[in-house]
Amino acid sequence: MISNLAFDLEGPRRHIALGIQQLIELSSLLASRVLDNVDPR
Repeated sequence: MISNLAFDLEGPRRHIALGIQQLIELSSLLASRVLDNVDPR
């Protein structure tokens, strides 16, 4: 959803939206890694 929003924006607001998207993706990867270490399958 934020990707679609980012493409509708321009300038600094677009950069902020894309930065938020990157933080969300990195958080997801971190959570997955933590879960793999707690309960390896």
